[in-house]
Amino acid sequence: MHFPRFQAMKPPKYDGRSSLDEFVIGFENCATFNHWTSRDKAAHVRNDLTGGATQLLRDSAHSTYSELLAKLERRYGTRNQQGRFRTEIRCKRRRKDESVIELAESIRNLMALAYPGDQLASTNVAVARDAFLAALNDVDLEEKIRTNEPGDLDEACRLAQRFEIIHSV
Repeated sequence: MHFPRFQAMKPPKYDGRSSLDEFVIGFENCATFNHWTSRDKAAHVRNDLTGGATQLLRDSAHSTYSELLAKLERRYGTRNQQGRFRTEIRCKRRRKDESVIELAESIRNLMALAYPGDQLASTNVAVARDAFLAALNDVDLEEKIRTNEPGDLDEACRLAQRFEIIHSV
């Protein structure tokens, strides 16, 4: 009887510039799939750090997986930084090469960091929508969208897309 060969899942790399939470979620998914022990996970984390994040390894040769995660969280985590992300939301402006969908996704990501666990609060729906409209950095487009009274970020994004298509034709 022939059994299919087990294909191990490869964990993501982490350089300290992307979201630590996203890295940990992807890493834990691989660890579960591959049936790694805590010792395995520690070895893989050490191997998966790249760029600036490798500095964390200087004094971590014998650290456990939990200790490595705690060090990563202290250095790259977003907990207790909600004020910073709220400021980023207020200051966010659309880049020239950024689509309205990409801008909306950026606002969503910042909202998740600025208001963890409180995404559906009605106040935050308005904050996200208004931050998106301000970030468009186009007073005429913002006015056209506000005239249609979008209820949330998704509706504002759809209107922005529609108006940009109409304007480009």
